[in-house]
Amino acid sequence: MRNGTKGEYNSIKPRDELSWIDEVAVVVARKHAQMAVTTGSVDNLKFLRGAYLKDTIVITGKPTHVGNCSMEIKVETYVQHIDGEKELINRAFLTLVGLDENDRPARLPRLILETDEDRAGTLSRTGCCWRLIRWRIRERGSVSALTAIMFSPGS
Repeated sequence: MRNGTKGEYNSIKPRDELSWIDEVAVVVARKHAQMAVTTGSVDNLKFLRGAYLKDTIVITGKPTHVGNCSMEIKVETYVQHIDGEKELINRAFLTLVGLDENDRPARLPRLILETDEDRAGTLSRTGCCWRLIRWRIRERGSVSALTAIMFSPGS
């Protein structure tokens, strides 16, 4: 742990968690883009519960959308218990921008969905429905009810 990480009651300070989340998002984005990237924004960050110095923290990230010059990275932070079970403690969506050698926005490679898991975690971004789908994922963590409404017979 870095100096200053310890908060009240042996908790990890949220600012340090945010720093770790950003670092993971940058690593994921650089791996996809194969170029320098910078964080454009943290679109959504939900702290579901605190983390403590005694906890084992696991942070995962994956690209969920790639545009021309920017990409969205979903980062989830877990506490891993001694039995191996992971408990989600926060979820964040960050927008990162690919940079060329002059630190100008650069065109990014498309997101190639190779597995069923990739396809399940990434939705089509067409029309105004994407904003509703994106809100549903961020607010509720899933799109199951919304998907049933959008793709029901006769719609």
